Amino acid sequence: VSATRLGSLRKISPRSVRPEFFSARVWEDRVARFLVLIGVALPLGLLGYLGAISPRLPGFVPFGFDLTGQPNPMVPPSRLLFLPLIAGLCWLADVVLGSVLYRLERDRTLAYGVWGLGILVGVLIWGATLYLMAAA
Repeated sequence: VSATRLGSLRKISPRSVRPEFFSARVWEDRVARFLVLIGVALPLGLLGYLGAISPRLPGFVPFGFDLTGQPNPMVPPSRLLFLPLIAGLCWLADVVLGSVLYRLERDRTLAYGVWGLGILVGVLIWGATLYLMAAA
């Protein structure tokens, strides 16, 4: 019984394991870094844009589209802040999913595609915002 308390009879080589959620490998990859940074810049830029034009907005602006593609109901301009929030949440989901996919070498192109979709969503939300501002 006391022999088992002494430990292993063979020397165990040390091994360091660290979690790889959003590892330095992702940040060292130029393509991945570019996709992630552009993806976060779009919602933040939209938030800054809406903050800059908010004093000039009318009392009510259109928000959303009906089935024919026309701007829908008129709402207070503060509702437009949901658009960068939605874009930011989509970016966050893309970063998480892309980081999980990036860990395996065979799924790297899928990770790039997921991060690229974050950029596409940001561009689409920017376009919708600009279209709604033109209709206001």
